[in-house]
Amino acid sequence: MGGLSLLGDGETVRVEKMEIQNETVYKFFEEIEEEEREEALQKALLIGCVAMRRMTVAEDMDYIEKEFTRFMGKMSKDVDEMFNIEIEGSHLHKLAKVLEEYFDEGGTMEELLDCTEQDSPLYKMKEEIKKEITDLRNDLFKKKGEEEVIDLTTIKGYDFEDVCEERLQEIARPFGDEVERTSTERGDLEGRVVGDFVITLNEKPDLKIVLETKDWGSVTLPKIRKNLEEAMENRSAEYGIFLIKNKEALPKMVGYFNEYPGNQLVAVYGVETEDGNEGELLEIAYKWARTRLLYQKGEVTGVDLTRVGNRLEEISASMKNFTNILKQCKNVEKANDKIRKLCGDIRDEISSSMDEIWEELKRVQGEE
Repeated sequence: MGGLSLLGDGETVRVEKMEIQNETVYKFFEEIEEEEREEALQKALLIGCVAMRRMTVAEDMDYIEKEFTRFMGKMSKDVDEMFNIEIEGSHLHKLAKVLEEYFDEGGTMEELLDCTEQDSPLYKMKEEIKKEITDLRNDLFKKKGEEEVIDLTTIKGYDFEDVCEERLQEIARPFGDEVERTSTERGDLEGRVVGDFVITLNEKPDLKIVLETKDWGSVTLPKIRKNLEEAMENRSAEYGIFLIKNKEALPKMVGYFNEYPGNQLVAVYGVETEDGNEGELLEIAYKWARTRLLYQKGEVTGVDLTRVGNRLEEISASMKNFTNILKQCKNVEKANDKIRKLCGDIRDEISSSMDEIWEELKRVQGEE
């Protein structure tokens, strides 16, 4: 067999005195013309080399595929084993064991979440919450109870009652009326002490005015009227006055001074000024109530009732102006001296009108 050498240029192969004994190769070249056989040999070598190289690659790929298939098979088996809960030691089996320890009956989570077990965190948290709720409830009940006791008894406002009693005695003295403090005495209603003061008119002892004096933070008009109804019934009074210490406690619709059907009057004790609070509205309310009551009952003969009625209407109009001006004063940080003086003039006018009616009543009584 001849020699085969590579010329080193990366593409030339030299074959010398080469002899091949193969029937297939012989028949292949036998069918080719002699002048074409050399070219056919070159092509046959080229095709053979390409084919052999591809066969080698195919063999390598086949090997890789087989190895990959084997690897995947083993991996699949390992994965199946890792996640097979039946196989002890598998990951899923271990996870199941942990979950059983925590969540099965008697497990760790049951112990942690058992609110009946004193050592469990949930029990401790429950007890803390219960304690907080109980403390809050007790505080609320205590506060509510105190408020109810204050509202239903005469504990609140004793100081205010003292001030009112002193002022009422001063106002009643010129009329000869009797002022009786009844805030702790039961009346006609069973077990009730509603009705703080009872005023008995000197002219007609069977005519009475009842006063309810309150130092409340706030109150509704329906509650005021109900309070007056009960007070009038409890003290057998013909007229009722609801006197509040602070104007801010009254509904805006009431204002400083307002009369309602059923002989009910709502008024503020007085107006706060730089000189204090002299209870001037209490004085007006007192005179208003006794004059209105005597006029309604017509108990005194010989009185010019038309004149008295007209004066009462004038007083009512003046009171509305008085109340409106007071509202304006409250809305001004520093009230104008002229407005204050106007309020004083109107107040004096109202008081003078009341006194005029009283003098008329005394004159008629003297003639009788």
